[in-house]
Amino acid sequence: LDEVWAYRNKITSDVQELWDLENCQIRRNEFEKIICLGIHHEKQHQELMLADIKYNFYQNPLHPSFNKTIEKIEICNKPFEFLDIEGGVSFIGYEAEDGFCYDNEKPRHRIYLNDYKIANRLVNCGEFLNFIEDGAYHDFRYWLADAWNWLQMGETRREAPLYWEKKGGEYHVFTLGGFKTIEKLAPVSHLSYYEAMAYAKWADKRLATEGEWEIATRKLNDSSLDFMGHLWQWTTSNYAAYPGYRSLEGALGEYNAKFMCDQMVLRGGSWATSSNHLRPTYRNYWQADKSWQFTGLRLAEDSK
Repeated sequence: LDEVWAYRNKITSDVQELWDLENCQIRRNEFEKIICLGIHHEKQHQELMLADIKYNFYQNPLHPSFNKTIEKIEICNKPFEFLDIEGGVSFIGYEAEDGFCYDNEKPRHRIYLNDYKIANRLVNCGEFLNFIEDGAYHDFRYWLADAWNWLQMGETRREAPLYWEKKGGEYHVFTLGGFKTIEKLAPVSHLSYYEAMAYAKWADKRLATEGEWEIATRKLNDSSLDFMGHLWQWTTSNYAAYPGYRSLEGALGEYNAKFMCDQMVLRGGSWATSSNHLRPTYRNYWQADKSWQFTGLRLAEDSK
C-alpha cells in the first residue's frame, strides 16, 4: 500500500510541476483538456476497481467482505409496465458546447425510430428467477449461437447469473459485503449481453437500441423511472463510431476509437458510476460475454 501511495503522490507531483512550468511546451488550454480527460478517466477506473475487487474477492475461497454498505440494493415495488414512445426523426449525442463529454458521445446526429415501447423499470431478481426455474439456461431456443457455445464451455457452465449460488436450496448472491439472500424486488445484476438477450427472448420481448434508450430518457424525463444510476443496461447496438466521428489526435485517439470492434453498448450508468457521468448520451461498452461490471437489463418491444 505504501508503494501505491508513493506512486500516486509522484504522479500528482509531476503533473503539478508540469503545470507550473512557465515555458510549458503544451499550450495551457490544450493541457487543461488533457488534465480534464485524465480526471474523468480516473473516475471510470474508480468504478472499475469496485467491480474488480468484487470479482477477485469472489474468487477467494474465503469470500471476504470489502464493505457491507457500499453496494446499494435498490428495491422497486412498481408493477411492470411498458411506456409508449413516439418514433420519428430525433437527435442523439452530446449537444452542449461547454462541459465535459467523451469523444464517442459526438457528433450529435439524426436517427429515425419507429414507435416503440420501453419498460418502466429494470428486470428484477424475482423475474429472472422465473427464467432460471423454467429451465431457460438449458434451452437452446433462447440463446444466440455464440451464447450457447459460451454457455457450454467448461469455464462458464452457468445456470444463474454471476455471483449467484444456491445454499440450502435457496439462491444467495455475493456482494461487496459478502453473501446475502436474493432480494427478489431488486434489479438483477451482473448479466452478460448473452443472458440479457436470452431473457428477452424468453419473455417474448427485446432489448432497446441505444438510440431508443437515449430518446426514451429524454422524452420521459422522469427520475422515478430509474433510467440512470442503478445498473448499466445492455442495448442491441454494436459499439461503433457515430456518423462524422473523428478520433482525437495523437495518443488520445486510442482512448475510445481503438475499442470500436466486437463490443455492445450499455447505457444508464450504475450505482458505482460517478454522478457527473450520469447523462443520457454516456456510452459504455463491453464484450457480449462479460458480466463482472454492474450490468442489468430493461426490456423493450415494438408498438403494435
